[in-house]
Amino acid sequence: MGFFKKKQARDMYDLRPDSELRAEKDSQKTLSDSRLEAYANELVDIYERDGGDKNMDFETNLRPIGEAINDKEKMVLVAYRAEFIARAKGSGLVIRHLEYAWDGIAGWMH
Repeated sequence: MGFFKKKQARDMYDLRPDSELRAEKDSQKTLSDSRLEAYANELVDIYERDGGDKNMDFETNLRPIGEAINDKEKMVLVAYRAEFIARAKGSGLVIRHLEYAWDGIAGWMH
């Protein structure tokens, strides 16, 4: 069973690729590409500006950022960074929002 990465809880496996696990682990660090860091902050700002979960139309406004990035690996980095920034601000933006907003961009799927 070497393929599965054991996670904290017994009999619980995390099937995400190593690159995604690293992105989550490194999300507390500022992204080295300032453009990507700006996108992460902008995602949180859009979510907060558009009313968050009270107004699900905010996902439409998140999509253009995914289209601008248009690279799945970079999108993963930005998504985890945005979620970290949102948590630090007390905002409710989570990766699941971006999974729906970015569905179909550069191979991204929800």
